[in-house]
Amino acid sequence: MSSVVKVVLEKELEKSYLSYAMSVIINRAIPDVRDGLKPVHRRILYAMYSVANPYKIYRKSSRVVGDTVGKYHPHGDVAIYDALVRMAQKFSLREPLIDGQGNFGSVDGDQPAAMRYTEVRLSEITRFLVSDLSQNTVDFQSNYDGLESEPSVLPAGFPNILVNGVNGVAVGMATNIPCHNLAEVIDAVVLLLQSPDSTVHDLMKCLPGPDFPTGATIMGMYGIVSAYTTGKGTITLRSNTHFEEKNNRKYIIVDELPYQVNKSRLIESMASLIRDKVIDGISAIVDESDRHGIRVVIELKKGYEQEFVLNQLFTITNLQIRYSINMMVLNRNKPSLMNLKDVLATFLEYRFSVVIRRITFRLEKAQNKSNILISLYIALLDIDAVIKIVKDSGDRDEAIFLLKDYVWNIEDDEIKGYIYIITNIPVIENKYSLTTSQAEAILNIRLQTLTKLEKNRILDELKCHIAIIEECNMLLSSQEKLTELIRDELLQIKTQHCTPRRTIIEQSGDEGVLDDEDLILKEDMVVTFTNMGYIKRVKLSHYRSQKRGGKGRLGQDIKNEDFTEKIFVVDTHTEILFFSTKAKVYKLKTYLLPLSEPASRGRALVNSLNLEDGECINTIMPVTKDISADSSMVFITSHGKVKRNKFSDFHYIPSNGKLALSLSDDDMLVAVMLATSQHDVFVATYYGKSIRFPIEDIRLFKGRVAGGVRGIKLSENDRVVGSSVLSGLEFDVNTRDEYLRIPISKRRILALQDDISTKSDLGNLSMDIVLRYAKNEQFILSVTENGYGKITSAYEYRSVNRGGAGIVNVATTKRNGYVVASFPIEQDSHIILVTNKGQLIRIKTSDISISGRSSQGVILLKTKKDERVVSVAQISNMQKEDDISEE
Repeated sequence: MSSVVKVVLEKELEKSYLSYAMSVIINRAIPDVRDGLKPVHRRILYAMYSVANPYKIYRKSSRVVGDTVGKYHPHGDVAIYDALVRMAQKFSLREPLIDGQGNFGSVDGDQPAAMRYTEVRLSEITRFLVSDLSQNTVDFQSNYDGLESEPSVLPAGFPNILVNGVNGVAVGMATNIPCHNLAEVIDAVVLLLQSPDSTVHDLMKCLPGPDFPTGATIMGMYGIVSAYTTGKGTITLRSNTHFEEKNNRKYIIVDELPYQVNKSRLIESMASLIRDKVIDGISAIVDESDRHGIRVVIELKKGYEQEFVLNQLFTITNLQIRYSINMMVLNRNKPSLMNLKDVLATFLEYRFSVVIRRITFRLEKAQNKSNILISLYIALLDIDAVIKIVKDSGDRDEAIFLLKDYVWNIEDDEIKGYIYIITNIPVIENKYSLTTSQAEAILNIRLQTLTKLEKNRILDELKCHIAIIEECNMLLSSQEKLTELIRDELLQIKTQHCTPRRTIIEQSGDEGVLDDEDLILKEDMVVTFTNMGYIKRVKLSHYRSQKRGGKGRLGQDIKNEDFTEKIFVVDTHTEILFFSTKAKVYKLKTYLLPLSEPASRGRALVNSLNLEDGECINTIMPVTKDISADSSMVFITSHGKVKRNKFSDFHYIPSNGKLALSLSDDDMLVAVMLATSQHDVFVATYYGKSIRFPIEDIRLFKGRVAGGVRGIKLSENDRVVGSSVLSGLEFDVNTRDEYLRIPISKRRILALQDDISTKSDLGNLSMDIVLRYAKNEQFILSVTENGYGKITSAYEYRSVNRGGAGIVNVATTKRNGYVVASFPIEQDSHIILVTNKGQLIRIKTSDISISGRSSQGVILLKTKKDERVVSVAQISNMQKEDDISEE
């Protein structure tokens, strides 16, 4: 039988190449986000850690490379030595992990000495990466031949992934993370530890940008912001220079180079450009660099300005480079592109795991030792019984059995307390029995030694271990104490190893100064607010339009009988005013609201606003930038009270809110609108009544806390459900009635053109009147609880004096239910209906028929038993359906 297996070449290549790619990604090129190391670097450090005195004694690099190859990393020794050398280069890592002795290369690209000449030891800061390895803080795995074990990741007491950065090229992906200042990174970690809701912008106040070991200057913030918010970005890194003049000659002095720029090659490229006359004005270049730093002297020809020549050098040479940041890391053995907050949050999660495992290890060790000390103390209390038991025993096993079977009398309350702390089992009636390990401990000590042990010495040692047990239990039971411990350890590292920032960040560079909104992409959001005070924002693209009468889709996860109450669309940069039932107003930017999925409940708004007890947000109003300062704010209450203030009265709103108007005890704020003197106010009630009156009927109040005047006279138990502003076109009833007899299709066409080709269907009206009416016509959508709705021309609502009882708006029948919303709509817009069961539907307004003021309307949403419409909102400027993704 043939042993050759036939396979399809394409499938074998696909399978094998995928395995190869994942092997390169996981085992070679991409670092683990937890310790910031690739496997080769981790194995080198562990091999050095495994020998005696790794922080004091220098050992030959060849010894370290040999141990790494033989035990953990079966690859070429040259590649391993190159990795070791880089960890010792002060111009490659911000905080070198290896302390080297000998020639380890230079910024000129000089090769390091052979491994047989150089010597290495672990640097002091590496102690914080590996020091807890012996305390069961990480998982170990077998090495390549199964004869040794190695850590799968190092304990990592600080975010090495950010401090020292990393670069690598895998298959189909690459990583390039810059170095950062240790103190700044730790400050950012501590901030996130204490305030988990911190944004990237908050973190950047502690960690403004990369800090390269070679210094230089980062021009602008745009690339940094992009990298920290998305995981990808490109920064401009410029050499630090200064000007000198001597003997009537002008010089440009280069003090620092961009990261990873080879100085020798840079000077060679400059010389080549000068010879080719690409750069003018340079007569000589001299490298005066020494062990104290870089100093490249560029001598200029007479008549040339230093700024002019330097600008040429920045443009053409590597005195200025573009450094690409790609924060690709391994997270749980999977490649992941992370932003700044993701990296720090993942590190903190891992750090909690390491510290908890370390504390658990110390606890178990102290408990075991305390058990032994307890047994020795008990033996001293009754040494004669111990001697007799041992003497009467036939062998060791029998002695252990008899010691365990013997009931020891303990009257010392202190010892009984210690036993309870160790075992969590109380000593009852002063009776105690030994465990197997305790009995073995007694037998392992010679009687001669046992009799010489002093009670006080055992007791003192026991107290020390009891203190450790109590401390460990306290830490494991208190998240606050655990957080404090991690913070203190981080700050200790900062205190011991922090160094000044080397890289300058020029915020006034080409990319401009960082602003709050630079961190936020401007995009449309659906803002949803529930009856129980939960708010969220969802990308508009998560919803798509449906036909009238559809069953909708699940728009919100309903819990504890909560339901959606308000919904509208704004962009992320829009300011939003929040008006409470107590008529107080608050202000937030849209991007400060929690970003969620459609089925998510959101987050309680009380977490974002300083609300008083019993205060709920009732009205939410987005504020656009084109609102003029002389606009009016119109307030409507459930009792039909109206009030008008200048918009400028609410320009500044403190974090604890501002009072908008005074309310009676049982009244509440229903709506707030922006209006001008040319508008009418439209008010709709729950029982289907409505009124329209000129805004000038409401006097402009100078004080914010006035109570307002009557807007509509309500019948018993009726209340206002909605209010809006309409254009204040004056018309007489007869002309209006004549106009409304024109077919709606004709009226809509007229609204879009400036002349009329035919007078058919126009009745006795003049062309000018018809055009004026058509161009100013508005339509009011009214929706009832049972999912019925209609659109009616606003001309059917005649403007009257404020304070009347109103006219019929919607026929509130058993079929319809009562009115939940009534407001003007735009042509060719969409509306969103939400029910108390969380169902959501999006409908084109063109699918809804236009009918008379007192009609019942048509079905918009099929409601089930005990289901009712609770919120309606209009969506304008729609995307095409093909561009909308439905998750």
